[in-house]
Amino acid sequence: MKGKSCRGNRICFGRYSLQALEPAWITARQIEAGRRAITRYARRGGKIWTLLNVADNSGARKLMCIRVIGAAGNQRYARIGDVIVAVIKDALPQMPLERSEVIRAVIVRTCKEFKCEDGIIIRYDDNAAVIIDQKGNPKGTRVFGAIAEELRGLNFTKIVSLAPEVL
Repeated sequence: MKGKSCRGNRICFGRYSLQALEPAWITARQIEAGRRAITRYARRGGKIWTLLNVADNSGARKLMCIRVIGAAGNQRYARIGDVIVAVIKDALPQMPLERSEVIRAVIVRTCKEFKCEDGIIIRYDDNAAVIIDQKGNPKGTRVFGAIAEELRGLNFTKIVSLAPEVL
């Protein structure tokens, strides 16, 4: 299967298609696999959403970022300290937060390196966020893992005070 249709020997399906790379018989299973991949791509509009770990004890384990709202301007990528809108993809049972709930969170760790004001470059092992309420206070009572010092200057002092290590 190739991406969007634009040229050559293709069976067109709107903007999406299958391409024959060599003459051969295609099984029904291969056609069905291609159809599923095409509809999955069409359904999400070509966007691949980011999965984040949750760095607190609010009950959620994984988040899927759907919108960056706390960034300067109309920014596509979230950095440390940006507020995002996310959907809970994995949650612990019998906790106040459930799967498929839309929440706000603040990014506390990213795999993409960033430069501190004193010139040090920091890169974390995972992308993580802390779930917050409308006022910016964390919903959990503990924060796991190291977080960046820059959160203190962005008025997330409660999150900084709950963290075991601040870099």
